[in-house]
Amino acid sequence: MLYRAQNSNTVTLLIVLILVITLSIVSSDAIAQDISTSPRYFKVSGVASDDILNARANPDSSAVIVGKLVHNASRVEVFREQSGWAQVALDENMGWVSMRFLTEIKVSNIGKSTLPEGLSCGGTEPFWGLAISGSQIRYSSMDQSERTYAITEADRFHNLGGSTNFVLAQGSDEQLTAIISNQICSDGMSDRDYPRRIDLLSTKVGATIGQSGCCQVSQVR
Repeated sequence: MLYRAQNSNTVTLLIVLILVITLSIVSSDAIAQDISTSPRYFKVSGVASDDILNARANPDSSAVIVGKLVHNASRVEVFREQSGWAQVALDENMGWVSMRFLTEIKVSNIGKSTLPEGLSCGGTEPFWGLAISGSQIRYSSMDQSERTYAITEADRFHNLGGSTNFVLAQGSDEQLTAIISNQICSDGMSDRDYPRRIDLLSTKVGATIGQSGCCQVSQVR
């Protein structure tokens, strides 16, 4: 989703946006409890190299198979756990895999934030995407080739327990401000969920563009 604003006072706009998002999270406890996430990261283990780990429609070994994970998949994002099963995102849908074949791994954080390294985000109307890796953000859209921005700061909202973070990045003539929240997000096109939402501001002299989308950690296969 895309928003455009003409505003010479960029600082005021940023403060207002942060306040609106913070207040909406704090004042919507009932909603937040339903959509908040605490993703953890795993690798597939104990599966033979010529085999796969089946993902099922429900946390039950007799449930319909809806997808698979390869035998050496890593950085698998687990949304929730239930009775020895883990819910994971597949290419176009969601599925449940047995936790007997998952081993938890540590993923480094971005700066002082609680965001994992290797985060990929994107949105539609128009299509755009960004990848956060190391000290850089790479951003591209349908009408803009890939551009690189240097991360100047990454931290969490300290009054929200690490569930909401911000990343600031500077390009040659543009600043990016990303506010990323741990909450279920949908791209509106597939049956899969994403564990994080992003609200992104792109600021140039005299103009700010706002976009929203979803984020995930890219799985290693």
